[in-house]
Amino acid sequence: MDATAALTVVKMEARRARGTRAFCRERAQPRLTDGGSSHSQTSPGTEFSHRHHRRGRRLTMWSGDAFCGFLGVLVLALPCMVLGGSMPQFAAPIQNITVAAGRDARLSCVVENLGDNKVAWTYVGKTGTAVLTINSVVLTQNQRVSVLRERGGLSWSLVIANVSKLDQGDYVCQINTVPQQKMYTHISVVVPPIIPSPPNDVIANEGESVTLECSANGDPEPTLTWRREDGASFSLNRSQGKTQPEVRC
Repeated sequence: MDATAALTVVKMEARRARGTRAFCRERAQPRLTDGGSSHSQTSPGTEFSHRHHRRGRRLTMWSGDAFCGFLGVLVLALPCMVLGGSMPQFAAPIQNITVAAGRDARLSCVVENLGDNKVAWTYVGKTGTAVLTINSVVLTQNQRVSVLRERGGLSWSLVIANVSKLDQGDYVCQINTVPQQKMYTHISVVVPPIIPSPPNDVIANEGESVTLECSANGDPEPTLTWRREDGASFSLNRSQGKTQPEVRC
């Protein structure tokens, strides 16, 4: 039985002393009853108070993430009992990942005691902030984004297919408790280096200077090195003898 589903009742006696009033704050789904008659249910996160308690009056409320106390000359904060369940919580941190462009990225968010609460994935990056998924529902129109429920329903995995540099940024897994629980992670996208066009062949006479050009693209920026095809050493200042060395970038 889950406490967050507001299925467990905790009864407390609230006896009014002179100059005092009883109060309760319910972060989940509170309900205040008086002698068996129930009032309308308040929305999550609502703070409510019930004034003018008579001596011996019984205060009954639905349990959840709540605290109770009495205000007056003496302020006393009493933790409310929570029976039959626990608040949702993250079971493990989410690791940052580095993915090569064109590959798939997967972020796993493991939540315990979810109950009737919901898990959402949000993207925070250079292109802005967007809610991607809520539970198994995909909100973004990006067809590359999906969500998988794994590990017996505890893990909510965000999957991004064929990632690009635009997918790089922070991602947030959050639970809609009050207050919200959030866990951040980051996707770094690297672009493998490529040489768009190979250097042109150059033939030169002994003693002449030649220029060999080679360029490459990638992220992070690639480092270029020159070597001979046969692995022998060579000088970049002049050719060795009459045989032109074959140099490869």
